[in-house]
Amino acid sequence: INICANSTKQNNIDGLNIFPNPVDEVLNITSDSTADKNVQLFDLTGKKVLDVTTVSQVNVSTLKAGVYVAKITEAGKTATRKIVVK
Repeated sequence: INICANSTKQNNIDGLNIFPNPVDEVLNITSDSTADKNVQLFDLTGKKVLDVTTVSQVNVSTLKAGVYVAKITEAGKTATRKIVVK
């Protein structure tokens, strides 16, 4: 049996920063890259409530208050974060 310790691939977005959190209107998403980011927000039932491509900002003012999961994809790398909309 060959067990490779490096079988779990880290696929993080360098310098990813999401603020403010909690957010009420505009969510800022920054990273070390200026590449476009695909941002998908899911509610806690797993329903996709937002799917946009942006460089740095997402307007969440139309979303109901609550907890969401943000899936950010940039240049083939993906990160997920918990977002609170107030």
